[in-house]
Amino acid sequence: MIATTTPIPTDALEFYQNHGYYHAKGVLSQDLLDRCQKVMELWVDSQAKNWSDKGLLQNKHEDADFMHRFNLIWHEAGCPNFHRSPRRPLVEIAPEEMFEIVRHPDLVDLAEHFLGTEEVISHGVWNSRPKAPDAKHTDTPWHQDGQYFREQAHIHIMTIWFPLHHVDENNSCLAVAPDFKSKDIYENFTYGENGFIGIRREETKHLPTKPIAMEPGDALMFPQTTPHRAMSNSSDAMRWSMDMRFVATPDAMPPALDVGLIARSADPSTLTSYDEWLVKWEDPEQW
Repeated sequence: MIATTTPIPTDALEFYQNHGYYHAKGVLSQDLLDRCQKVMELWVDSQAKNWSDKGLLQNKHEDADFMHRFNLIWHEAGCPNFHRSPRRPLVEIAPEEMFEIVRHPDLVDLAEHFLGTEEVISHGVWNSRPKAPDAKHTDTPWHQDGQYFREQAHIHIMTIWFPLHHVDENNSCLAVAPDFKSKDIYENFTYGENGFIGIRREETKHLPTKPIAMEPGDALMFPQTTPHRAMSNSSDAMRWSMDMRFVATPDAMPPALDVGLIARSADPSTLTSYDEWLVKWEDPEQW
């Protein structure tokens, strides 16, 4: 249980700039983690209803705990494909909660510190990650976030990745390639087995691998140039995580603004309201 958040050490920014990542311990509140778990529980409910309505599921396992329920219903339903990063579904299921999550002060405080400005946009591309054991289509290969935002590769987009529970090499913590100094973005390669964009396998052989074991309340920050991947989930439980992105407002371009929002500013009148943000999701072409 996380009672209060921990101050960011004074050398955190220097470490981030020198090594291409920073693992901040105990900086996220229980409030944020509870909100994230709540929306993911609602998503699991929706998956159970969907598979039950299709006749794939007899038992919704509503008494099972958060760490095991989805895996139980997924296997009982015959392991059908599921969205490996539900984004629009979460906005549709719990719009007010998602609005509060993507602009949560815990995350924006970190963004302000590591971006070096109080003019902060919460990027429109964020991910929720339900990673079930044996769900190979959720195995994220080595990649740079900049490969997904090639038109924004020249600006600083900071990712904040955080788990909702303890993670390590056994249950799919994140691994980074520390001290990766190049600002170049690798050529995109699409992995045929699951469709993820990543770095070609032959080009990853030289990358050092540093798995980052984390506790609930920890946050892992890195820029869009840092190669990273998810370790396999070989446990008997789910791995639940979320990753949010932030960019300095003056640098923001689509898709940061498409369904993103101004999360902090010296001029409060410029902050994106809930209604303004929700209208952005009315376009069915958005995620």
